Amino acid sequence: MAGDEIEINIFCSKNECRAKIETISVKKENMMLTSSETIFCPSCNQDVTEYREITGRNESREEELDTLPASDYMNL
Repeated sequence: MAGDEIEINIFCSKNECRAKIETISVKKENMMLTSSETIFCPSCNQDVTEYREITGRNESREEELDTLPASDYMNL
């Protein structure tokens, strides 16, 4: 079922790059965010360890932070 799948973005693990390499869909029960796999980064032009993140995570985090009272938001 499509509702049981999550999209995961795969990025270059180098801090100076962090280029988005691809997006994959996986079933929730097969989801694995930590990985030691390597993937070719066209920006760095080399094989790098992949960095995985759930699609929409940053946007969701920002939305939640915007709902906090200003005093709590400033303490983060």
